[in-house]
Amino acid sequence: MPFVHSSTSVVGLALVVVFAFATAGVTADVVTASDGALALDAEAYSATRGAVVPVVVSLDGTSSARLTLVERTGAYVATATVVDADGDGQIRVAFDTFAAGRGDERQSYRAAAGDAVVDVTRLTSARTTPIPAGTYAVVATTADARADATLTLSPFAFGPTAVETAPRGVSPFPETPDEAETHHETDVVATGDWVVLRFDAPGLSGLVEADAVPVSNLVYADPSTPKARSTHTVRVPVVSDEPLRRLVVDYDGEDGDRPRNLTVGAAVTLVGVDRDGDGTVDVDLDESLVSVTTHSDGRYRFQFDGQYRLAPGDGLVVRYALVNPDTTGRDRVTVGVNDAPSTAGTVTYGLAGRGTLGNGATLDLVRTVDGETLPVSLATAEYGIDAEAGVLTVAFPAPSLVEGRGAAEYTATLSLTPDSPYAGDVGDDRAVASYVVVPRTASVDGVVDGTLSVESGRQPLAGTASVAPGSRIVVYAARYDEPGSFIQARLATVDADGSWTADFDFRDVDPGTRFELTVYDLERGGLTPSAELTVEPVDVVVRADDREP
Repeated sequence: MPFVHSSTSVVGLALVVVFAFATAGVTADVVTASDGALALDAEAYSATRGAVVPVVVSLDGTSSARLTLVERTGAYVATATVVDADGDGQIRVAFDTFAAGRGDERQSYRAAAGDAVVDVTRLTSARTTPIPAGTYAVVATTADARADATLTLSPFAFGPTAVETAPRGVSPFPETPDEAETHHETDVVATGDWVVLRFDAPGLSGLVEADAVPVSNLVYADPSTPKARSTHTVRVPVVSDEPLRRLVVDYDGEDGDRPRNLTVGAAVTLVGVDRDGDGTVDVDLDESLVSVTTHSDGRYRFQFDGQYRLAPGDGLVVRYALVNPDTTGRDRVTVGVNDAPSTAGTVTYGLAGRGTLGNGATLDLVRTVDGETLPVSLATAEYGIDAEAGVLTVAFPAPSLVEGRGAAEYTATLSLTPDSPYAGDVGDDRAVASYVVVPRTASVDGVVDGTLSVESGRQPLAGTASVAPGSRIVVYAARYDEPGSFIQARLATVDADGSWTADFDFRDVDPGTRFELTVYDLERGGLTPSAELTVEPVDVVVRADDREP
Protein backbone atom coordinates (compact mmCIF):
# COMPACT_ATOMS: atom_id res chain seq x y z
CA MET A 1 0.00 0.00 0.00
CA PRO A 2 1.49 3.41 -0.91
CA PHE A 3 2.14 5.75 1.97
CA VAL A 4 -0.36 8.65 1.96
CA HIS A 5 0.56 11.83 3.81
CA SER A 6 -2.10 13.28 6.11
CA SER A 7 -1.36 16.38 8.18
CA THR A 8 -4.15 15.40 10.65
CA SER A 9 -2.65 11.96 11.26
CA VAL A 10 0.80 13.51 11.64
CA VAL A 11 -0.39 15.85 14.37
CA GLY A 12 -2.24 13.02 16.09
CA LEU A 13 0.80 10.77 15.95
CA ALA A 14 2.99 13.53 17.36
CA LEU A 15 0.64 14.09 20.29
CA VAL A 16 0.51 10.36 21.00
CA VAL A 17 4.30 10.19 20.91
CA VAL A 18 4.67 13.17 23.25
CA PHE A 19 2.17 11.62 25.71
CA ALA A 20 3.79 8.18 25.60
CA PHE A 21 7.25 9.64 25.95
CA ALA A 22 6.30 11.79 28.92
CA THR A 23 4.71 8.87 30.80
CA ALA A 24 7.39 6.30 30.02
CA GLY A 25 10.45 8.39 30.89
CA VAL A 26 13.45 8.10 28.62
CA THR A 27 13.65 4.34 28.24
CA ALA A 28 12.36 2.64 25.13
CA ASP A 29 12.26 -0.95 23.92
CA VAL A 30 13.39 -1.51 20.36
CA VAL A 31 12.00 -4.15 18.07
CA THR A 32 14.92 -6.18 16.72
CA ALA A 33 15.46 -6.57 13.01
CA SER A 34 14.79 -10.33 12.98
CA ASP A 35 12.00 -11.95 10.96
CA GLY A 36 11.47 -8.81 8.87
CA ALA A 37 10.16 -6.75 11.78
CA LEU A 38 10.26 -2.97 11.76
CA ALA A 39 13.31 -1.84 13.77
CA LEU A 40 15.72 0.98 14.40
CA ASP A 41 19.45 0.22 14.44
CA ALA A 42 19.92 1.39 18.06
CA GLU A 43 18.01 1.42 21.30
CA ALA A 44 19.57 4.73 22.28
CA TYR A 45 21.36 7.25 20.10
CA SER A 46 23.68 9.85 21.60
CA ALA A 47 25.30 12.91 20.05
CA THR A 48 26.34 16.47 20.79
CA ARG A 49 24.51 19.51 19.52
CA GLY A 50 25.49 20.26 15.95
CA ALA A 51 26.20 16.64 15.06
CA VAL A 52 24.71 14.70 12.17
CA VAL A 53 23.11 11.55 13.61
CA PRO A 54 22.83 8.48 11.32
CA VAL A 55 19.63 6.46 11.76
CA VAL A 56 18.88 3.16 10.00
CA VAL A 57 15.30 1.90 9.70
CA SER A 58 14.86 -1.81 8.90
CA LEU A 59 11.48 -2.36 7.26
CA ASP A 60 8.84 -5.03 7.80
CA GLY A 61 8.20 -5.82 4.13
CA THR A 62 6.97 -2.32 3.26
CA SER A 63 8.79 0.21 1.09
CA SER A 64 8.45 3.28 3.32
CA ALA A 65 8.08 4.43 6.90
CA ARG A 66 7.43 7.52 8.92
CA LEU A 67 10.22 8.73 11.17
CA THR A 68 9.24 11.10 14.00
CA LEU A 69 11.44 12.99 16.47
CA VAL A 70 10.02 14.62 19.60
CA GLU A 71 11.89 16.57 22.27
CA ARG A 72 10.40 15.62 25.64
CA THR A 73 9.46 19.20 26.61
CA GLY A 74 7.89 19.85 23.22
CA ALA A 75 10.67 22.17 21.97
CA TYR A 76 10.88 20.23 18.70
CA VAL A 77 8.49 17.88 16.92
CA ALA A 78 8.94 16.80 13.30
CA THR A 79 8.09 13.84 11.14
CA ALA A 80 9.53 12.65 7.83
CA THR A 81 8.37 10.14 5.24
CA VAL A 82 11.34 8.00 4.25
CA VAL A 83 11.45 5.57 1.32
CA ASP A 84 13.51 2.46 0.56
CA ALA A 85 14.14 3.37 -3.08
CA ASP A 86 16.60 0.56 -3.83
CA GLY A 87 14.52 -2.17 -2.19
CA ASP A 88 17.23 -3.50 0.14
CA GLY A 89 14.90 -3.49 3.15
CA GLN A 90 16.66 -0.63 4.94
CA ILE A 91 16.42 3.15 4.92
CA ARG A 92 19.47 5.18 5.97
CA VAL A 93 18.76 8.72 7.10
CA ALA A 94 21.09 11.37 8.54
CA PHE A 95 19.46 13.76 11.03
CA ASP A 96 21.24 17.13 11.09
CA THR A 97 20.82 18.58 14.58
CA PHE A 98 22.31 21.92 13.50
CA ALA A 99 19.83 22.51 10.66
CA ALA A 100 16.82 21.09 12.52
CA GLY A 101 14.07 23.44 13.59
CA ARG A 102 15.32 26.58 11.83
CA GLY A 103 13.74 26.99 8.43
CA ASP A 104 13.36 24.46 5.65
CA GLU A 105 13.10 21.25 7.64
CA ARG A 106 13.91 19.17 4.57
CA GLN A 107 17.54 20.20 5.06
CA SER A 108 17.56 18.35 8.39
CA TYR A 109 16.79 14.87 7.03
CA ARG A 110 19.09 13.52 4.33
CA ALA A 111 18.81 10.06 2.82
CA ALA A 112 21.76 7.94 1.75
CA ALA A 113 22.18 6.80 -1.84
CA GLY A 114 19.45 4.32 -2.71
CA ASP A 115 16.95 5.84 -0.26
CA ALA A 116 14.82 8.97 -0.24
CA VAL A 117 13.14 11.49 2.04
CA VAL A 118 9.98 12.58 0.27
CA ASP A 119 8.23 14.70 2.87
CA VAL A 120 9.16 16.48 6.12
CA THR A 121 6.72 18.28 8.39
CA ARG A 122 7.76 20.28 11.45
CA LEU A 123 4.95 20.64 13.97
CA THR A 124 6.65 23.25 16.15
CA SER A 125 7.39 26.87 15.34
CA ALA A 126 10.59 27.81 13.55
CA ARG A 127 13.46 28.45 15.95
CA THR A 128 16.08 31.20 15.84
CA THR A 129 18.66 28.85 17.37
CA PRO A 130 19.46 25.15 16.86
CA ILE A 131 17.44 22.58 18.78
CA PRO A 132 18.38 22.27 22.48
CA ALA A 133 20.27 19.63 24.38
CA GLY A 134 17.93 17.09 25.88
CA THR A 135 16.27 13.74 25.30
CA TYR A 136 14.26 13.05 22.15
CA ALA A 137 11.93 10.23 21.24
CA VAL A 138 12.80 8.58 17.90
CA VAL A 139 9.82 6.69 16.50
CA ALA A 140 9.55 4.72 13.25
CA THR A 141 6.08 3.62 12.12
CA THR A 142 4.45 1.79 9.25
CA ALA A 143 0.80 0.89 8.80
CA ASP A 144 1.11 -2.12 11.13
CA ALA A 145 4.22 -1.64 13.28
CA ARG A 146 6.18 0.76 15.40
CA ALA A 147 9.75 0.89 16.76
CA ASP A 148 10.99 3.27 19.46
CA ALA A 149 14.34 4.62 20.59
CA THR A 150 15.79 7.69 22.28
CA LEU A 151 18.27 10.32 21.20
CA THR A 152 20.25 12.05 23.94
CA LEU A 153 21.59 15.33 22.65
CA SER A 154 24.39 16.75 24.79
CA PRO A 155 25.83 20.29 24.72
CA PHE A 156 28.41 21.02 22.02
CA ALA A 157 31.89 20.10 23.26
CA PHE A 158 35.48 19.77 22.14
CA GLY A 159 37.27 16.47 22.65
CA PRO A 160 40.88 15.29 22.29
CA THR A 161 43.21 16.44 19.50
CA ALA A 162 45.95 14.60 17.65
CA VAL A 163 48.75 15.45 15.23
CA GLU A 164 49.78 12.85 12.68
CA THR A 165 52.28 12.74 9.86
CA ALA A 166 52.54 10.67 6.70
CA PRO A 167 54.67 10.66 3.55
CA ARG A 168 53.36 12.94 0.82
CA GLY A 169 52.86 9.95 -1.45
CA VAL A 170 49.96 8.61 0.65
CA SER A 171 46.48 9.99 1.20
CA PRO A 172 46.00 12.29 4.20
CA PHE A 173 42.48 10.83 4.47
CA PRO A 174 42.94 7.04 4.77
CA GLU A 175 39.91 4.94 3.86
CA THR A 176 41.22 1.45 4.66
CA PRO A 177 43.14 -0.09 7.60
CA ASP A 178 46.22 -0.44 5.38
CA GLU A 179 46.10 3.25 4.49
CA ALA A 180 45.61 4.17 8.14
CA GLU A 181 48.85 2.35 9.00
CA THR A 182 50.76 4.91 6.93
CA HIS A 183 49.82 7.60 9.47
CA HIS A 184 51.68 8.01 12.75
CA GLU A 185 50.86 10.23 15.68
CA THR A 186 53.66 12.67 16.51
CA ASP A 187 54.46 16.22 17.54
CA VAL A 188 57.43 16.55 15.15
CA VAL A 189 56.91 16.77 11.38
CA ALA A 190 59.54 17.09 8.65
CA THR A 191 59.15 19.72 5.96
CA GLY A 192 57.28 18.36 2.95
CA ASP A 193 55.50 15.57 4.85
CA TRP A 194 51.80 15.71 5.62
CA VAL A 195 50.67 17.51 8.74
CA VAL A 196 47.36 15.88 9.68
CA LEU A 197 45.39 17.55 12.47
CA ARG A 198 42.51 15.60 14.00
CA PHE A 199 39.94 17.26 16.25
CA ASP A 200 37.38 15.20 18.13
CA ALA A 201 34.33 17.48 17.93
CA PRO A 202 31.21 15.58 16.78
CA GLY A 203 29.13 18.77 16.68
CA LEU A 204 31.18 20.05 13.75
CA SER A 205 29.66 17.45 11.42
CA GLY A 206 26.59 19.65 11.07
CA LEU A 207 28.37 23.01 11.22
CA VAL A 208 31.24 22.47 8.82
CA GLU A 209 30.89 21.77 5.12
CA ALA A 210 34.32 20.26 4.54
CA ASP A 211 34.49 20.86 0.79
CA ALA A 212 33.46 24.52 1.06
CA VAL A 213 34.92 26.07 4.21
CA PRO A 214 34.80 29.89 3.95
CA VAL A 215 38.56 30.41 4.34
CA SER A 216 39.12 28.30 1.21
CA ASN A 217 36.79 30.46 -0.86
CA LEU A 218 38.24 32.52 -3.67
CA VAL A 219 37.33 35.51 -1.49
CA TYR A 220 37.12 35.19 2.31
CA ALA A 221 35.09 37.86 4.14
CA ASP A 222 35.94 38.43 7.81
CA PRO A 223 33.58 39.22 9.40
CA SER A 224 30.89 37.87 7.12
CA THR A 225 28.04 39.84 8.70
CA PRO A 226 25.81 41.55 6.10
CA LYS A 227 26.39 45.31 5.81
CA ALA A 228 29.34 45.14 8.23
CA ARG A 229 32.74 46.66 7.63
CA SER A 230 34.84 43.66 6.63
CA THR A 231 38.25 42.52 5.45
CA HIS A 232 38.17 40.56 2.21
CA THR A 233 41.12 38.30 1.34
CA VAL A 234 41.57 37.17 -2.25
CA ARG A 235 43.76 34.14 -2.98
CA VAL A 236 44.08 33.28 -6.65
CA PRO A 237 46.46 30.72 -8.21
CA VAL A 238 48.83 31.92 -10.92
CA VAL A 239 49.15 29.86 -14.09
CA SER A 240 51.34 32.06 -16.29
CA ASP A 241 54.91 33.36 -16.34
CA GLU A 242 54.59 37.09 -16.89
CA PRO A 243 54.87 40.46 -15.10
CA LEU A 244 52.03 41.31 -12.71
CA ARG A 245 50.13 44.23 -14.24
CA ARG A 246 46.59 44.05 -12.87
CA LEU A 247 44.10 42.06 -10.86
CA VAL A 248 40.32 42.47 -11.22
CA VAL A 249 37.89 41.22 -8.56
CA ASP A 250 34.35 41.09 -9.94
CA TYR A 251 31.68 40.70 -7.26
CA ASP A 252 29.12 40.34 -10.01
CA GLY A 253 30.65 36.97 -10.75
CA GLU A 254 28.64 35.13 -13.36
CA ASP A 255 25.21 35.34 -11.77
CA GLY A 256 24.30 38.88 -12.85
CA ASP A 257 23.46 40.06 -9.32
CA ARG A 258 25.02 43.37 -8.37
CA PRO A 259 26.52 43.52 -4.88
CA ARG A 260 24.97 46.04 -2.53
CA ASN A 261 26.40 48.52 -0.04
CA LEU A 262 30.01 48.19 -1.10
CA THR A 263 32.27 51.10 -0.25
CA VAL A 264 33.30 53.53 -2.96
CA GLY A 265 36.95 52.59 -2.48
CA ALA A 266 38.88 49.68 -1.01
CA ALA A 267 41.49 50.20 1.67
CA VAL A 268 44.27 47.77 0.70
CA THR A 269 46.16 46.28 3.66
CA LEU A 270 48.15 43.48 2.00
CA VAL A 271 49.44 42.57 -1.44
CA GLY A 272 51.84 39.67 -1.81
CA VAL A 273 52.71 36.26 -3.19
CA ASP A 274 52.63 32.90 -1.42
CA ARG A 275 55.20 30.96 -3.45
CA ASP A 276 54.93 27.57 -1.78
CA GLY A 277 51.28 27.44 -0.69
CA ASP A 278 52.13 27.33 3.02
CA GLY A 279 49.67 30.09 3.90
CA THR A 280 52.23 32.83 4.47
CA VAL A 281 53.20 35.67 2.14
CA ASP A 282 56.77 35.21 0.86
CA VAL A 283 56.99 38.31 -1.35
CA ASP A 284 55.58 41.70 -0.29
CA LEU A 285 54.19 43.62 -3.26
CA ASP A 286 52.73 46.61 -1.43
CA GLU A 287 55.15 48.93 -3.23
CA SER A 288 54.14 47.47 -6.61
CA LEU A 289 50.50 48.55 -6.27
CA VAL A 290 49.91 51.70 -8.32
CA SER A 291 46.17 52.30 -7.99
CA VAL A 292 42.78 50.83 -7.09
CA THR A 293 39.74 51.61 -9.21
CA THR A 294 36.19 50.79 -8.16
CA HIS A 295 33.28 50.38 -10.55
CA SER A 296 29.58 50.72 -9.88
CA ASP A 297 28.93 47.22 -11.23
CA GLY A 298 30.91 45.62 -8.41
CA ARG A 299 34.38 45.40 -9.99
CA TYR A 300 37.61 46.29 -8.22
CA ARG A 301 40.66 46.85 -10.42
CA PHE A 302 44.13 46.73 -8.85
CA GLN A 303 46.85 48.17 -11.09
CA PHE A 304 50.52 47.18 -10.57
CA ASP A 305 53.80 48.55 -11.92
CA GLY A 306 54.77 45.29 -13.67
CA GLN A 307 58.11 44.96 -11.85
CA TYR A 308 57.31 41.59 -10.23
CA ARG A 309 57.28 38.59 -12.53
CA LEU A 310 54.69 35.95 -11.67
CA ALA A 311 55.48 32.24 -11.90
CA PRO A 312 53.18 29.25 -12.26
CA GLY A 313 52.37 27.91 -8.81
CA ASP A 314 52.43 31.34 -7.17
CA GLY A 315 49.43 32.30 -5.08
CA LEU A 316 48.57 35.99 -5.40
CA VAL A 317 47.13 37.36 -2.15
CA VAL A 318 45.32 40.70 -1.86
CA ARG A 319 43.58 41.92 1.29
CA TYR A 320 41.41 45.01 1.54
CA ALA A 321 38.60 46.52 3.62
CA LEU A 322 35.07 47.23 2.43
CA VAL A 323 31.44 46.91 3.51
CA ASN A 324 29.69 43.59 2.93
CA PRO A 325 26.56 43.54 0.78
CA ASP A 326 23.18 43.07 2.46
CA THR A 327 22.91 39.37 1.68
CA THR A 328 23.54 35.95 3.20
CA GLY A 329 24.88 32.70 1.82
CA ARG A 330 27.26 32.20 -1.08
CA ASP A 331 27.74 34.82 -3.77
CA ARG A 332 29.54 34.25 -7.04
CA VAL A 333 32.77 36.14 -7.63
CA THR A 334 35.48 36.03 -10.31
CA VAL A 335 39.11 37.11 -10.16
CA GLY A 336 41.23 37.84 -13.21
CA VAL A 337 45.02 38.27 -13.35
CA ASN A 338 46.34 40.24 -16.35
CA ASP A 339 44.75 38.82 -19.51
CA ALA A 340 44.39 35.22 -18.31
CA PRO A 341 40.89 33.71 -18.10
CA SER A 342 39.17 34.66 -14.86
CA THR A 343 38.95 32.23 -11.96
CA ALA A 344 35.38 31.71 -10.72
CA GLY A 345 34.58 31.09 -7.08
CA THR A 346 32.47 32.24 -4.15
CA VAL A 347 32.39 34.49 -1.12
CA THR A 348 30.14 33.58 1.81
CA TYR A 349 28.15 36.05 3.92
CA GLY A 350 26.11 35.63 7.08
CA LEU A 351 26.29 32.77 9.59
CA ALA A 352 27.48 30.28 6.97
CA GLY A 353 30.61 32.39 6.45
CA ARG A 354 31.32 33.12 10.10
CA GLY A 355 34.71 31.81 11.22
CA THR A 356 37.27 30.18 8.96
CA LEU A 357 35.24 26.93 8.94
CA GLY A 358 31.77 28.50 8.84
CA ASN A 359 28.77 28.77 11.16
CA GLY A 360 30.91 30.19 13.95
CA ALA A 361 33.62 27.51 13.91
CA THR A 362 37.12 28.83 13.38
CA LEU A 363 40.55 27.23 13.13
CA ASP A 364 43.57 29.47 13.62
CA LEU A 365 47.18 28.48 13.01
CA VAL A 366 50.22 30.46 14.19
CA ARG A 367 53.93 29.90 13.61
CA THR A 368 56.59 30.79 16.18
CA VAL A 369 60.25 31.09 15.19
CA ASP A 370 62.85 32.64 17.51
CA GLY A 371 60.10 34.16 19.62
CA GLU A 372 58.36 35.78 16.63
CA THR A 373 54.74 34.66 16.11
CA LEU A 374 52.97 35.00 12.76
CA PRO A 375 49.50 33.90 11.63
CA VAL A 376 49.31 31.23 8.94
CA SER A 377 46.35 30.92 6.58
CA LEU A 378 44.78 27.50 6.15
CA ALA A 379 43.13 28.50 2.89
CA THR A 380 45.01 25.85 0.93
CA ALA A 381 44.54 23.02 3.45
CA GLU A 382 42.37 19.98 2.78
CA TYR A 383 39.41 19.35 5.07
CA GLY A 384 37.38 16.27 5.90
CA ILE A 385 34.56 15.43 8.32
CA ASP A 386 33.88 11.90 9.54
CA ALA A 387 30.31 12.26 10.83
CA GLU A 388 30.24 8.74 12.26
CA ALA A 389 33.46 9.18 14.25
CA GLY A 390 32.81 12.85 14.96
CA VAL A 391 36.27 13.92 13.82
CA LEU A 392 37.40 16.95 11.81
CA THR A 393 40.58 16.30 9.82
CA VAL A 394 42.71 19.11 8.40
CA ALA A 395 45.73 18.21 6.25
CA PHE A 396 48.47 20.24 4.56
CA PRO A 397 52.17 19.81 3.71
CA ALA A 398 54.63 20.94 6.39
CA PRO A 399 56.15 24.14 5.00
CA SER A 400 59.76 24.86 4.22
CA LEU A 401 61.85 26.47 6.92
CA VAL A 402 63.55 29.83 6.80
CA GLU A 403 67.19 29.31 5.91
CA GLY A 404 69.39 29.31 8.98
CA ARG A 405 66.55 28.41 11.36
CA GLY A 406 66.43 24.81 12.49
CA ALA A 407 62.78 24.42 13.49
CA ALA A 408 59.47 26.23 13.76
CA GLU A 409 56.71 25.73 16.33
CA TYR A 410 53.08 25.68 15.22
CA THR A 411 49.91 25.91 17.27
CA ALA A 412 46.44 25.23 15.83
CA THR A 413 43.44 26.40 17.86
CA LEU A 414 39.88 25.29 17.13
CA SER A 415 37.22 27.45 18.77
CA LEU A 416 33.76 28.93 18.38
CA THR A 417 33.21 32.62 17.75
CA PRO A 418 31.26 34.52 20.44
CA ASP A 419 28.24 34.76 18.14
CA SER A 420 28.23 31.03 17.35
CA PRO A 421 24.91 29.33 18.21
CA TYR A 422 26.88 26.96 20.45
CA ALA A 423 29.15 29.51 22.12
CA GLY A 424 27.20 29.19 25.36
CA ASP A 425 27.87 25.43 25.43
CA VAL A 426 31.66 25.70 25.37
CA GLY A 427 32.36 29.07 27.02
CA ASP A 428 36.09 29.73 26.71
CA ASP A 429 36.90 26.09 25.96
CA ARG A 430 38.83 25.32 22.79
CA ALA A 431 40.84 22.52 21.21
CA VAL A 432 44.58 23.06 20.74
CA ALA A 433 47.10 21.00 18.75
CA SER A 434 50.81 21.84 18.73
CA TYR A 435 53.71 20.48 16.70
CA VAL A 436 57.21 21.36 15.51
CA VAL A 437 58.38 21.41 11.90
CA VAL A 438 62.01 20.29 11.40
CA PRO A 439 64.29 19.89 8.36
CA ARG A 440 64.41 16.61 6.44
CA THR A 441 67.56 14.97 7.76
CA ALA A 442 69.10 11.57 8.40
CA SER A 443 71.98 10.37 10.56
CA VAL A 444 74.06 7.21 10.73
CA ASP A 445 74.65 5.34 13.98
CA GLY A 446 78.16 4.61 15.22
CA VAL A 447 79.98 7.65 13.87
CA VAL A 448 82.87 8.60 16.18
CA ASP A 449 84.90 11.75 15.60
CA GLY A 450 83.41 12.08 12.13
CA THR A 451 84.23 8.53 11.00
CA LEU A 452 82.23 5.28 10.90
CA SER A 453 84.23 2.10 11.25
CA VAL A 454 82.70 -0.99 9.60
CA GLU A 455 83.65 -4.66 9.39
CA SER A 456 85.03 -6.22 6.25
CA GLY A 457 82.06 -8.48 5.68
CA ARG A 458 78.29 -8.60 5.77
CA GLN A 459 76.75 -6.22 8.25
CA PRO A 460 73.74 -3.94 8.77
CA LEU A 461 74.11 -0.20 8.94
CA ALA A 462 71.54 1.77 10.91
CA GLY A 463 70.50 5.28 11.70
CA THR A 464 67.59 7.63 12.20
CA ALA A 465 65.67 10.05 10.01
CA SER A 466 63.34 12.96 10.70
CA VAL A 467 61.05 12.14 7.77
CA ALA A 468 57.66 10.48 8.23
CA PRO A 469 57.62 6.78 9.11
CA GLY A 470 57.05 4.75 5.97
CA SER A 471 59.22 7.08 3.89
CA ARG A 472 61.64 5.33 1.57
CA ILE A 473 65.32 6.26 1.65
CA VAL A 474 68.39 5.16 -0.28
CA VAL A 475 71.57 4.44 1.69
CA TYR A 476 74.42 4.92 -0.78
CA ALA A 477 77.98 3.70 -0.18
CA ALA A 478 80.56 4.67 -2.81
CA ARG A 479 84.28 4.98 -3.45
CA TYR A 480 85.17 6.61 -6.77
CA ASP A 481 88.98 6.61 -6.54
CA GLU A 482 91.04 3.80 -8.02
CA PRO A 483 92.03 1.28 -6.97
CA GLY A 484 89.13 -0.30 -5.12
CA SER A 485 86.28 1.83 -6.44
CA PHE A 486 82.79 0.46 -5.77
CA ILE A 487 79.15 1.47 -5.38
CA GLN A 488 76.51 -0.17 -3.19
CA ALA A 489 73.00 1.21 -2.78
CA ARG A 490 70.32 -0.15 -0.46
CA LEU A 491 66.65 0.78 -0.23
CA ALA A 492 65.33 1.20 3.32
CA THR A 493 62.09 2.25 4.95
CA VAL A 494 61.88 4.52 7.98
CA ASP A 495 60.27 2.71 10.92
CA ALA A 496 57.66 4.10 13.30
CA ASP A 497 60.36 5.22 15.76
CA GLY A 498 62.31 7.05 13.04
CA SER A 499 65.00 4.38 12.71
CA TRP A 500 66.21 2.71 9.54
CA THR A 501 68.39 -0.35 8.80
CA ALA A 502 70.15 -1.39 5.59
CA ASP A 503 72.21 -4.56 5.01
CA PHE A 504 75.57 -4.13 3.26
CA ASP A 505 78.29 -6.55 2.12
CA PHE A 506 81.88 -5.31 2.34
CA ARG A 507 83.62 -8.69 1.84
CA ASP A 508 85.16 -7.50 -1.42
CA VAL A 509 86.37 -4.23 0.04
CA ASP A 510 89.97 -4.23 1.23
CA PRO A 511 90.62 -3.45 4.89
CA GLY A 512 91.67 0.13 5.39
CA THR A 513 89.60 1.33 2.44
CA ARG A 514 87.84 4.61 3.03
CA PHE A 515 84.58 5.55 1.31
CA GLU A 516 81.58 7.83 1.70
CA LEU A 517 78.07 6.96 2.91
CA THR A 518 75.16 9.20 1.94
CA VAL A 519 71.44 8.89 2.72
CA TYR A 520 69.05 10.10 0.02
CA ASP A 521 65.36 10.87 0.16
CA LEU A 522 63.53 8.71 -2.36
CA GLU A 523 60.33 10.69 -1.70
CA ARG A 524 62.13 13.82 -2.96
CA GLY A 525 63.75 12.51 -6.13
CA GLY A 526 66.27 9.89 -5.08
CA LEU A 527 69.98 10.21 -5.92
CA THR A 528 70.12 13.96 -6.46
CA PRO A 529 71.92 16.64 -4.44
CA SER A 530 68.59 18.22 -3.44
CA ALA A 531 67.43 14.90 -1.97
CA GLU A 532 70.40 14.38 0.36
CA LEU A 533 69.26 13.77 3.93
CA THR A 534 72.72 13.58 5.46
CA VAL A 535 74.11 17.06 6.00
CA GLU A 536 77.33 15.84 4.40
CA PRO A 537 78.58 12.39 3.38
CA VAL A 538 79.76 10.20 6.25
CA ASP A 539 83.41 9.13 6.12
CA VAL A 540 83.61 5.33 6.48
CA VAL A 541 86.66 3.08 6.96
CA VAL A 542 86.76 -0.70 6.69
CA ARG A 543 88.41 -2.33 9.71
CA ALA A 544 91.02 -5.03 9.31
CA ASP A 545 88.75 -7.72 10.81
CA ASP A 546 88.68 -11.36 9.79
CA ARG A 547 86.62 -11.86 6.69
CA GLU A 548 83.78 -14.31 6.38
CA PRO A 549 84.63 -17.42 4.38
